[in-house]
Amino acid sequence: MSDRSSRALAALLIIAACAGAAAAATPAGSEATSALVVNGAGAQPLLGMPVQTSKGEDLGRVVDVVVDRHGDPLAAIVDFGGFLGVGTRKIAVDWRSLHFPQADGMDKLIADLPRDQLRNAPVYKPNEPIVIMGAPAPSPAAPPPPSPPAATP
Repeated sequence: MSDRSSRALAALLIIAACAGAAAAATPAGSEATSALVVNGAGAQPLLGMPVQTSKGEDLGRVVDVVVDRHGDPLAAIVDFGGFLGVGTRKIAVDWRSLHFPQADGMDKLIADLPRDQLRNAPVYKPNEPIVIMGAPAPSPAAPPPPSPPAATP
């Protein structure tokens, strides 16, 4: 057997041994955990991201996200107003009213709400009911169906 063939055979044996070790490390009947790799162009972390109005006015930064039982986002908690961290307050902004700018990258969020409306928003306090600004008003309850006419004897 040539030196080149010996090296190729050794490489194949090492690969086979590694594959066998990996299979042995996975418990029988379990599946490997899947993973997704994204680059910076397709995904960004939200915490600390600046929030602006559609007019470019600074509103603050995202400091938390409120989700429902299914993990779907309901609101972003924005550290609103103030200067250099003084005079800020946390407010909840409806998730559906936030979006990334169309022309720029994903380095900020745009809130489709006027600054004055957010200035008057109630303060977000953990473990208390959350008032989410920009949430659509609940639709009125449907009237009950008409009752059938009374039977006459």
